[in-house]
Amino acid sequence: MEEQVLNLIMYTVPSIITGLIAFYFFKEHTKNEDGRRRFY
Repeated sequence: MEEQVLNLIMYTVPSIITGLIAFYFFKEHTKNEDGRRRFY
């Protein structure tokens, strides 16, 4: 039982970190695109 929980944590934590990084980059990219549109 403990090993299953440990495996779950080992798979979940990197995916959460990757998801947060992807979300952050996506948010920054859309903000940048909105800023670019204002100049033209």
